[in-house]
Amino acid sequence: MRLGRTLGKIINRWRPSAEQQLAIRTQKAFATTALTIQQRGDIFAIRNSPGYAALLDLMEMTCIAQETNLVNAPVTEPANVLAEHALSKAFWQIFVSFQKKVEAECDAHLQIKSDEALRLRKQEMEEPDQSMNEVYSRAL
Repeated sequence: MRLGRTLGKIINRWRPSAEQQLAIRTQKAFATTALTIQQRGDIFAIRNSPGYAALLDLMEMTCIAQETNLVNAPVTEPANVLAEHALSKAFWQIFVSFQKKVEAECDAHLQIKSDEALRLRKQEMEEPDQSMNEVYSRAL
């Protein structure tokens, strides 16, 4: 009985809360054409996590499943074969496009962080250190 409760707690810990559960998007829900700095940072973190490879594997499995639909389409229905081919090609194009977009957003994130670091470094070099000012004022 105790093992069951412990196992239940472990499983519940990994379940997303009500706020974290996302609805499946079936139509346009994104209102802008660019990600925020925070969103780019989130994408960068996801891209560099082990889960990203699993996500790509899952997306690739979806593409392969669509190709299976193409292979299994009845040859006697040319319109169906053509439709499955078009869908299969679209799945792979979306898959590749998604990966390219993730990489572009990660590059943009790194560029923003790099520019921020350079700006801060330049600012540090232009502003004398307060402790050094105190030393100079005491010396005089």
